[in-house]
Amino acid sequence: MSGDQTPWPMIAGRLANRKRSGYGKLGTHWHIGCSGKILSTNKAANACERYGWYCHAYCLMTNHYHLLIETNRPTLSKGVKYLNGTYTQHFNRRNKRVGHVFQGRYKAILVQKENFLLELARYIVLIPVRTRMVCRAVDWPWSSYRATAGYRHDHALLTTDWLLAAFAKGKKEAQIRYRRFVQEGKNQPSAWESLKNQVFLGTDQFVEDMQCKINPKQ
Repeated sequence: MSGDQTPWPMIAGRLANRKRSGYGKLGTHWHIGCSGKILSTNKAANACERYGWYCHAYCLMTNHYHLLIETNRPTLSKGVKYLNGTYTQHFNRRNKRVGHVFQGRYKAILVQKENFLLELARYIVLIPVRTRMVCRAVDWPWSSYRATAGYRHDHALLTTDWLLAAFAKGKKEAQIRYRRFVQEGKNQPSAWESLKNQVFLGTDQFVEDMQCKINPKQ
């Protein structure tokens, strides 16, 4: 399979009962901070390094999160379990509670790199705008937008090289074009409108190829 047809998973997790991840923004902020530590300098292990993940975009909301990752290893389930489990342990200790924090199993979508990846990366950072939490993507500090757009240093959990290279060779010019690309997406249809079988985001041929790989006997 060519590099452009290698599927990239997008992961979505939602808190149980769709409640906020803590008490107001304090809990939300810890979730972002925790994700950074989990995926970069967690004292137990670096999840990205441990599970072979590269995070290209993310957005953490008050009651759910989205990650766009690249991996060539079958570590998705273990990695998400580690990610959610670490946060759950901290949240329960902090709030003197027990039990699940996240609602059910995470949702993973396989994304075709060619044609669809940029659209999904844009969709993810525009979630706070679409849900009217903020007016502009740059106003939401808990996503990958600011780092990718050049408004702050790259977050430890984020890799921006591939995404920016899709816009220009030079980083500064690429960041300018990326900002324009995201701004233009505010009035574009949602990436979810192209979702197929609730699992795939890609062309019909991509879906067929992935189904053959998942269920080769069919």
